Amino acid sequence: VSRYPLAWLPAVDRSRAAVWQTGLLSGGAAVRGIPHVHLTVTPGASTGTVVAYLYDVDLLGTGRLVTHAPYTWLSGGRQVIDLALPATAWNVPAGHRLALVLDTEDPLYLDANPPGAAIAVSGSSWVDVPLR
Repeated sequence: VSRYPLAWLPAVDRSRAAVWQTGLLSGGAAVRGIPHVHLTVTPGASTGTVVAYLYDVDLLGTGRLVTHAPYTWLSGGRQVIDLALPATAWNVPAGHRLALVLDTEDPLYLDANPPGAAIAVSGSSWVDVPLR
């Protein structure tokens, strides 16, 4: 049994969440420090919440949660979000990949998303993962 929260990434509904993955990390990687997520989003409502998750994903698509954080806005219009995820020290095994999942709901957090509101992520978005 894993000590870490798991998610099977092929089952993530891409119409309700966004998923970006690296290629296979043939030599593995050591994540050390504070991953940063920079997003430009255009929400369909004046308030909203996104939750960013960084996963270590094995060959079968099972992701182990490395770190995550929520972000809420309370005024409408285009949002530029700079989100520092909690610091981590994680060893990604060879043959795994990293994945960033962006979702709007998590049972651990209250959210400010009106029912049915959409969020569009634009091209000026990125994630910076400190690797050694």
